[in-house]
Amino acid sequence: MKTCRSYIAWVCLAASFTINCENELGLSKATEEQIVVTVHTGISSFEIYSIGRESAGARKIASGYEIRLSPDGKSLLYTAVKDGQMDLFVASIFGDAQPRKLTQNQFSDSDGQWSPDGATIAFQSGPDGSMNHVWIISKDGSGQRRLTTDTTGFNHTPRWAPDGARIAYRYSCLDDARIYTGQDELCIMQLDGSEKTTLLTGKFELLAWGPGTGALSLQSDGRVSLVNADLCTTRPLVQNEPDSAINEIAWSPDGVQVAFTRSADLFSIHSDGSGLQQLTHFTSGSASAVAWSGDGEEIAFAQQGALYVVRSDGSGLEHIAAPAGVREICWVPAP
Repeated sequence: MKTCRSYIAWVCLAASFTINCENELGLSKATEEQIVVTVHTGISSFEIYSIGRESAGARKIASGYEIRLSPDGKSLLYTAVKDGQMDLFVASIFGDAQPRKLTQNQFSDSDGQWSPDGATIAFQSGPDGSMNHVWIISKDGSGQRRLTTDTTGFNHTPRWAPDGARIAYRYSCLDDARIYTGQDELCIMQLDGSEKTTLLTGKFELLAWGPGTGALSLQSDGRVSLVNADLCTTRPLVQNEPDSAINEIAWSPDGVQVAFTRSADLFSIHSDGSGLQQLTHFTSGSASAVAWSGDGEEIAFAQQGALYVVRSDGSGLEHIAAPAGVREICWVPAP
């Protein structure tokens, strides 16, 4: 394995969920922009709703979480547990068909990610939390293949490069007793699992590629940093502030800006480090779950579990009627 290391202190957060999945059919085909949200409905219980950007009311799509919109805007990939088994499912965004179970194995499958062309899905899978590997599978459920081979750690959080030729992922180191050491590696590999390169070591979270760029954004210790996967360099983008956690990061569709939530508010900054702007000014609560509109003109986010939309310049803050407890958001363009 080629290695290029940047020794920076990172912080990692972990979470696990158990969800019961009950498939739902929508009542009508969407004809407008939609905002799809995951709502926390109880202990280890999440439901997915579609909310029309112009019309009132929310339509339930399924029970599940880790929602990912397909590149063509027609399908929703998500994780759910049915009959005690965690798998990946695909649902029509229009609600005109029953959700389809994608993965068919005895392991726990989660964190599915569409390839840029929508033909393949990368995900993490394993019999327990200490034996995960990164896999890929075709969108029709065929051709499932494991990419990672290292069994001394936990391979997870796969993220496609914008060109679809590589996958970045986290490798969490375990000791001889299979206990997490608190040390991670950011790795990148080709689609056949070859040419694995370690870009940095430390602790980090909120891994995301910038659209049309060779940069990955990371959050650690209240800071946002960018990693150039081609040059193997790291530079800070957003500095930390005392007692001020960054909860979510989202790139604009053109890869020029990064939106992020810090404590109660939403912020944006250009990827070159200029133009830091506070977009909202709440006096309490916690902001999270960020998603850009397809044209980059608006940003949806959650504040204390409620759904809001604001223009990218900070004007026009609007509360959107949605079920309480919003945890995830994706923005669906009109068909």
